[in-house]
Amino acid sequence: QHYKYLFNPDSKFMVPRVENRWLPTFDPFEVNFHFTEANAWQYHLYVPHDVNGLIDLFGGKEELKNRLDTLFYLKKSGTVSIL
Repeated sequence: QHYKYLFNPDSKFMVPRVENRWLPTFDPFEVNFHFTEANAWQYHLYVPHDVNGLIDLFGGKEELKNRLDTLFYLKKSGTVSIL
């Protein structure tokens, strides 16, 4: 259940914490030492042990579904990028 501690309700991402505060320079596209071989986009939906808890954090199944769709197709600078 520790993932809930990392879930930032404002950004809807799992955000690293430093001294009990959200990482101030958080970029969900950045691959850094806070994540292993991925970034926040890949990890923020990976809670296979508590899917219902993740649904609750996102505010319902539809919100989680929309976020999952966004994971695969992001509009960035007017183009579609696949992560």
